[in-house]
Amino acid sequence: MLAVRVLFVILAIANGVLFAYGRGVLTAAPAGEPDRKARQHMPERIRVVPDTGREPAPAPTGATESGRGDAAPSGAPAEAPQASPPAGASPPAPAAPAAGPGPRSDVSPPNTAVIPAALARGTEASRCAAVEGLSREQAQRLSDLVRARGLDVKLTERASEASSWWVHLPPQPDRKAVDRRLEELDRAGVKEHFVIAQGGQNALSISLGLFRSQQTAQGFVRRLRERGVGDVLLTPRHADNARVTVELRGPGSAVQTAIAGGFAGARTTTCALGR
Repeated sequence: MLAVRVLFVILAIANGVLFAYGRGVLTAAPAGEPDRKARQHMPERIRVVPDTGREPAPAPTGATESGRGDAAPSGAPAEAPQASPPAGASPPAPAAPAAGPGPRSDVSPPNTAVIPAALARGTEASRCAAVEGLSREQAQRLSDLVRARGLDVKLTERASEASSWWVHLPPQPDRKAVDRRLEELDRAGVKEHFVIAQGGQNALSISLGLFRSQQTAQGFVRRLRERGVGDVLLTPRHADNARVTVELRGPGSAVQTAIAGGFAGARTTTCALGR
């Protein structure tokens, strides 16, 4: 029981000390708002600056604090309070930002120049012109002209209708090969043939017949193949004075340049581009 009483007394004393501390009896805390104002330093120099978005002007360099509780020196003019803006007036506008660097003078403007005609040739319309009634020499001269000038023109040569059709075997590599083909023809029952001993690109070829009709010549070639004769050729033959037609296809200006000279006895017509 004694211990309980001692503990009770200690708790009572502790509560009393805490109560006194909370009331400010044991500390030197200010007694309230009047005491807080009385403890301020130089309250006459405190002023309220209206919120205008600017920082307040710094205090004059001559004004210094002389110590705790000291008043301003006698004879010094009191600083006038800053005038507040009138009610309803707009705050002063902020200073305009510094102008940035102007546009660079070394940057080239966009290229809006018209494309020269020489660069636009790829889009030039194509043309097909047929020069009819040319001799072999004229056709060759036209081909040489296109090649010499470097014209972007495609040439297609068409000969006039054949005057005859030649059935033959291709040129053989040597005389022994000719003899073997002749034996093959004899076994197939072909008795009419002729070996061309000299004839340029047709040398050592074997002629089997010359026909005026293409249909008749094609029938003879079919019968030879049925008999087992291979490599039979059918070649159209033209007269020495036969005329040819040359078709030119390409950009219109290039075709016009090629045919500008003209050729005696020939005429120029329009042909289809799709060939």
